[in-house]
Amino acid sequence: HSHLKDIQGNFGSGVASYFLFLRRLLALNLCMGALLVGFVIVPQLIYSRSPSPVRSDVSNIFGYKDPFINIFTGAGLFADTVMYYGHYCNVTVRWPQGNPLTYNLPLAYFFTVAVCLFACLVTLAYSLTRSYKQNYIETSIGVKDVYCAKVFSAWDFSIASREAAMLKSRSIYNELKELLSMERRAVEAPPTWGIRIGKFLARVTINLVIIAIMVGSGALVYHLLSKKSLETDVPVLGEMTVSLTVGTLCFVLPTLFLALSRLEFIERVQTRLYLNLTRVTLAKMVLLGVLMYFWLASKQREDKCWESRLGQELYRLLVVDTAFVLLLTTGVGESLRSVVYKHITPRVGPPELDIAHNTLDLIYTQTLVWAGIFYCPLLPLVGCVKLVLTFYVKRVSVN
Repeated sequence: HSHLKDIQGNFGSGVASYFLFLRRLLALNLCMGALLVGFVIVPQLIYSRSPSPVRSDVSNIFGYKDPFINIFTGAGLFADTVMYYGHYCNVTVRWPQGNPLTYNLPLAYFFTVAVCLFACLVTLAYSLTRSYKQNYIETSIGVKDVYCAKVFSAWDFSIASREAAMLKSRSIYNELKELLSMERRAVEAPPTWGIRIGKFLARVTINLVIIAIMVGSGALVYHLLSKKSLETDVPVLGEMTVSLTVGTLCFVLPTLFLALSRLEFIERVQTRLYLNLTRVTLAKMVLLGVLMYFWLASKQREDKCWESRLGQELYRLLVVDTAFVLLLTTGVGESLRSVVYKHITPRVGPPELDIAHNTLDLIYTQTLVWAGIFYCPLLPLVGCVKLVLTFYVKRVSVN
């Protein structure tokens, strides 16, 4: 709580809202992890210690064995553990022996996961309803003089640092400039038919290029999944091929889409931002959808313990996404710029936390957790580790 108050005081409520959202996701994943540990993982561990438990057969997915490497791959020593679906037994437990009370492990597994997902759905619906009420219903009256509202009411008085004040001042300046630009365009003569046709053709071309990039990215991921692993002298790279490819695409595509959107001649910055966020979201959903389709609707379901292999892929995606966010997005993109601004030249400007894209990264993380919770019951706790690391690394980077 003290960190959040410090962030809000130094960087305003906009940056603080990102950390509040991160904290809520952390609390949600902790609750899901507690339910899974209490009702699924602990009973399975108790049963595994019984005199003659039924052993699962996941020998075909053990992979490269090295304690340190397995932390990143999720295979090897972790394959035949409570981390994955294939380890859990299809039995009814009676413990201690002779006790008339029984515990059905398959039903407990299914209903615990279902309760976790339903609780997330209810929480999400409540948050969306409250947000809609605050941002649309209560503000539907409108503002008569938007310029007075911006000048006299837009300042965030919780800001306490010079750098944050400069960023907020620049934000208000850009908003006023955009409003003036909109008014100027309203009184200007409409563009000629030639300009309109040129803009239309440019936007159609850019959208076709972006769709082709999405389709090509999905086809690349499916091809790599079909090969299962690349032949390489480093076994770890073979196991991590798909996750590294998806992580690289998720890191590169937003920048590529942003560069292409500048060729569409969209004047409103807000419209261009929303359009770019929508495209990035669709691209990530395409990549994740291809992965899920490959394992759920293809012949791979005939393989033994395909559920555990799907859980491994989702675990690797989460680990790789964590590495990209912490090392590249935050370490290089934000921290390096901060060092250059403070110690080399102030011309680059202070580092800015891209709230929209960073929030989208959190949503992608939570989507991976929800998609993999059935196949990797410990994935919510892994997500908690990522969120905690992200919180403190971002906390340092914004300073």
